[in-house]
Amino acid sequence: MDPVTAVGLAGSVVQLGVFALGTVKALKQISDSVRNGLRDLENLETNVNLHQTTLDLLLDTASKTRTDSPAEVSLLEQFMEHAIQFKKSLQEFSLYEV
Repeated sequence: MDPVTAVGLAGSVVQLGVFALGTVKALKQISDSVRNGLRDLENLETNVNLHQTTLDLLLDTASKTRTDSPAEVSLLEQFMEHAIQFKKSLQEFSLYEV
């Protein structure tokens, strides 16, 4: 093999190595993103479930609250309506049925 061909072949091998290394790095970044994304989704799911439990407790307390004041009754009804709407919104983002 003449020297010029050998240098050309060596250059091609180096380019192939650089391309392979770049591909491996890109695949590692994708893998890390997927792994981190799954962990973030699990954390979000935990937080959604905690908020749903808190809303259930608040709704239970509000439903047991007794008052003769029309203003307080109205306020409790509004609170319960908003809490139920918020709970429904949280369920839309839940990964699992609660």
